[in-house]
Amino acid sequence: MRSIKELAPKPSDAITAMIEGLKEQSQRKDFEVDMLSFGRYFVMTDKCFGCAATCTLQKLYNKNFSKDEIFTPTYGIEGVTQIEVQEFELMIDDFRKGGEEGFKSFLLYYDAPYIVPFKMMRELTTGRWRNRLKEYEAYRDQLKSIGL
Repeated sequence: MRSIKELAPKPSDAITAMIEGLKEQSQRKDFEVDMLSFGRYFVMTDKCFGCAATCTLQKLYNKNFSKDEIFTPTYGIEGVTQIEVQEFELMIDDFRKGGEEGFKSFLLYYDAPYIVPFKMMRELTTGRWRNRLKEYEAYRDQLKSIGL
């Protein structure tokens, strides 16, 4: 299995995976987006829950995490370490919060220069992530325009 950075070699690739992952995972009947959870399963609803980072990993690895995998440190993805997954999850979680520190953390993960968004982005929250994705798409496009 390939590493996370091989699957998303540029910051814009990770943002694309986050956006597409959120959209795709929110359509599942057995999964719900919860920005406060890196992955959990709730027996009463028979649903898995996960944040932007969890959705990004599912998109990158083309895999819907099952209720048995959602609790494991590497989500059942072969060939990645727990440290790699945790580092990536924390970076995406910081980024989706929309603040300056999140952008710095995100770009530092990729050893990329700090690029200030043309317009600051609001936090992707459990209840308001859908209507804020355009702000993240704009930043992705800004990074793409300079090769990042």
